[in-house]
Amino acid sequence: MAMITQTFTDAPAPFDDPNADIIVRSSENVDFRTSKVLLALASPFFKEMFEVPQPAAATDGEEPPDTRNGIPVISMYDDRNRVCSKDVLEYILNSFYPAHVQLKKQPALSPKLFNSIVDVTARYRLIPCIRSAIRDPYLLQVRPFMLFAHACHYDFAEEIVSTAEETLRFRTEHFPLDDGLKLISGYQYQMLIDCHRRCGKISAGIARGSDQGWIASNAMLPQNHAPCCRDYRFGVYDWASRLDGSPPPPSWWVECMDKIAQELQPRPHASTISIHVRGMHKSLATASACTICCPFVDHFKGNFVAVLQQKIEAICHQIIKETAFV
Repeated sequence: MAMITQTFTDAPAPFDDPNADIIVRSSENVDFRTSKVLLALASPFFKEMFEVPQPAAATDGEEPPDTRNGIPVISMYDDRNRVCSKDVLEYILNSFYPAHVQLKKQPALSPKLFNSIVDVTARYRLIPCIRSAIRDPYLLQVRPFMLFAHACHYDFAEEIVSTAEETLRFRTEHFPLDDGLKLISGYQYQMLIDCHRRCGKISAGIARGSDQGWIASNAMLPQNHAPCCRDYRFGVYDWASRLDGSPPPPSWWVECMDKIAQELQPRPHASTISIHVRGMHKSLATASACTICCPFVDHFKGNFVAVLQQKIEAICHQIIKETAFV
């Protein structure tokens, strides 16, 4: 019976260095040439491995099975765990490789690739790589609950805040049933919901003019005038006196801000504002046709919305940062 000869291929640069002192092999037999020093710095598992005395090389001229061209080989898989593909291994090594030798940026992670990375890095105690994966910009938008659960599981304070902020894109009643949530307790999940509600309440209040001083000092509000203004004695912006003593803004401005507040209550995220403002064509049509209000409409859609988004981001960030999830 003929023996099956395995073939091995080299990974692309920068993992093809002929001066490497260790080879890390993927499940597809792709060899990544790297450095023991880098692996030891990234993982106590490898640090302890390299501290163990290695057996002497064979003297009969045959190369030991766990070496290639005289360089030791570490196979990052076994018969039960074959999840360490070349894509997984390339991401892991890139996460702690010196930036000046990396030839390309990290790819956007899919949930499947993320789970494989977490599995491998947890087994080999490559904790910095897990933190890098949790910060993936694409997953932060599409799977923030999965990332939030892993951040809580590893007690990554900074990542807990950033992932919790991204969950504000969702209504609480639309929170997805993500498998990653198995990693957190019911208390942590309930704290996330409570934090969401507090952010929504405060964000909506800001849009409705609860913080008069901030609006007066950070935005140029248009003056009310006929026909763009109605009597707002019971309106949300009918303040007895603004800081500069001027009357409330015109009707269209109040109506737009009230609609933004309604959207922010269930989804207190800065993106909610920009998405909703793009759909305000009918509300702003009359004001855009007014020679007095037209400049303020442009200001509202541009400068003021940007300042409002920054305000919402800052207040929600502070609320989440002060919440004890772990």
